[in-house]
Amino acid sequence: MSTLEEMRMNPSWKLAFDYDGFIYWSSVDSAYPCLKHQLKHVKIYGYVLDPDVIELIEFLLKNAQVLEKMKISTKKILQRLDALLEFSEKLLSFPRASTRAVIHLG
Repeated sequence: MSTLEEMRMNPSWKLAFDYDGFIYWSSVDSAYPCLKHQLKHVKIYGYVLDPDVIELIEFLLKNAQVLEKMKISTKKILQRLDALLEFSEKLLSFPRASTRAVIHLG
């Protein structure tokens, strides 16, 4: 059997191929050792209003147990104050695994 045939028969390949951020991050096992013991600082750049990026931010906040600081670049949304306000409110609504986690927008 070729590698391509094996990939087609493997359900995890189909999940990766049919990528949908909302399905992916809610289905990922959060038991990564780095999330429990090491991940303290995160920087996120790019179009942070993208649903996949928001899902990733939520996943990290829920599972990074020693997270201290998450810095999020908001250059692309600073021009729209209403979008920045909505984004900030959404971030504040996410549960956090670390009580020390601080989010910096800038």
